[in-house]
Amino acid sequence: MSRYRERDQDPSDERRGSALILALFVLVLLTGMGTALLFLSQHEARMGQAGLRLKKSFYLAEAAVEDGRATLFVANGDGPFGDDLLAASTDGVIDFDPETVRATYDSAGNVTGLTGFGDDDPLRALTPLGGPSDMGWYAAFLTNDPVDGVNSLNDTNNRVMITGVGAGDDQSFEVVQALLEPFQFLPPVPPAALTLLGPDPFFDNGASGAQDHSGFDCGIPGGPFAPIVGTVSGAANALVQDNMQRPDKFTSGDPPFEGEDTIGDLSDPADPIVAAAGHGTLDPKWMDCQALKELVELLAVAADYYCNTDTDACTLPATGPDSVVFIDGDLSSTPAGPFSGILLITGELTYGGNTGWDGVILAIGEGKILRNGGGGDNPEDLQSALHDALKKI
Repeated sequence: MSRYRERDQDPSDERRGSALILALFVLVLLTGMGTALLFLSQHEARMGQAGLRLKKSFYLAEAAVEDGRATLFVANGDGPFGDDLLAASTDGVIDFDPETVRATYDSAGNVTGLTGFGDDDPLRALTPLGGPSDMGWYAAFLTNDPVDGVNSLNDTNNRVMITGVGAGDDQSFEVVQALLEPFQFLPPVPPAALTLLGPDPFFDNGASGAQDHSGFDCGIPGGPFAPIVGTVSGAANALVQDNMQRPDKFTSGDPPFEGEDTIGDLSDPADPIVAAAGHGTLDPKWMDCQALKELVELLAVAADYYCNTDTDACTLPATGPDSVVFIDGDLSSTPAGPFSGILLITGELTYGGNTGWDGVILAIGEGKILRNGGGGDNPEDLQSALHDALKKI
């Protein structure tokens, strides 16, 4: 008999071999997945950095447009753009082309200038944003709009285009363009010292013998004049004439209109004092409720001073000619001022004889204006100065 005998194979040996192969496969798979995830994260990081560079240059270009818009407003206000285009052209020809503008850099990556815009004078020269150079640079250029032709100096539609360019120290570059046209908070102002909108106005100037109503601008006889009170229909005109007191105290125009003749129907170009004053009729937007609502919303957002009388005690702040004051509710004001700008009241305005406001007063909502008490001045002086300011806006 043989000393050796065949030993039966242990099934666990096969299982151990299969487990080793499976472990190796899982290890290879996990290694591959880890490598792929690492590559993907690096790729996404690079894409994120590229996106940040693009956003950075885009915001720089937007800053250029806003800075250019502000610069143009200071230089132009709401006037025509022909002189601004001529100033931008330098030699009478606008060369600017956004397709050819490029930034130049030094060895440290700082922007040293721009090329590709000919000899045009930038509306806003190359400017570092916020001071530190690592935030980037921007510049703004003025051209005509595409309708007139961007290189044309002839502005026929009162519209121009500002091109803002933004450049980062990372070689990013972006161009943003915006069309601009003059903007006014108010429609063309009513051609009267005091305008009463609505079909049933009530006007009571009181019986004081000290009053003196004059429709002359700045109280200068022989100068420009307007109706002292303007209405929006013949029937409304008659109501105001019936309620006015001391008609002998009303004078406007040269030769003079006196008494009831100083009350004008601003919807009728043939009304005698409206025609003689030559300021035209009332802009239809003042009779459009939706337009008035939009005007109120705009002034509420743009206001330098906003106060709601339901929650606060509102007092008139120190103001300038460009100030917008929004009083949401009633206002009782007796200080002499001086105050100026645009004042909008949604409730009732009560003012004393010494109150002065050089600008536009709008009572939209309840639409009530009450004069209370005496003083060295009178509401007629206020209305005359008011009309003078209205014509200038």
